[in-house]
This record gives sequence, C-alpha cells and structure tokens, in this order.
Amino acid sequence: MKPTIITLFILHTFLLSATVNTLPLSLEKRQLYTGQGTYYNPGLGACGQYDDDNSAIVALAAPDFDAETPNGNPNRNRLCNRYIRIYYNNRSVEGMVRDRCPECSSGDVDMSPAMFDNLANRNLGRISISWQFI
Repeated sequence: MKPTIITLFILHTFLLSATVNTLPLSLEKRQLYTGQGTYYNPGLGACGQYDDDNSAIVALAAPDFDAETPNGNPNRNRLCNRYIRIYYNNRSVEGMVRDRCPECSSGDVDMSPAMFDNLANRNLGRISISWQFI
C-alpha cells in the first residue's frame, strides 16, 4: 500500500514535533531563558545533596527539571550540578543546579538566599530574570 500525501504529512509532523520536544534543555548552552527569580531555604535537594542558605545553588522549575530526569530518578538528572548564570538589572550570579522547584513555571529559578541577595533586595521576593547554562 502506497502512503498518501496526508499520511506523509502526519508522519512528518509527528517526527518534527518529536525532534523539537526531545531536544534536551541541558544542550541549550547559548539559549537565554527568561522567568521569575525567587529564593528558598535549601536542604536536601532533588539531586540528592544537602545545601544551605549560603550555598550558590538553584532549583529549576519542575517542568524544566523533570524533562531531564531519566526513569523518574531525580538523583540522576542530567541538569544536576550544571552551572547557570542569572541576570537581573546589570548584575549576574552563578550557581549550581541542585534542586527542583515544584511551584515554579517553566523558565523560573528558585535561588538560595545568598544568591538572591547578590542580585536584589530580598524584600522584593520575586524578580524578572534571564539566565543561561554556562
């Protein structure tokens, strides 16, 4: 049976969307992401490590973090221990991905208080940021 134009179009669309959707976030080194920056008090993170308020660590949004978790085990997430640089109002900080933020939307980053303090006054609570893997 010969494939029809419609069948080929559907197959092409499926393959294209599968390719786009499986491009790992971790490979987008030059990509600049935008979202909201917040802070939290770290402890035992999703990557299986303990950190504290003075650590230079971040939690990526669950939709971004979970996409890189093989077999549902966050300790083996490909983003764990990757560094990112966060930008806000002509300032930047660097931190390591060590956790997952379940309340965050895609593109958001939850930071340790020490990192947030280097970007803005903690009383702001939430800031508009951009960030990238380094």
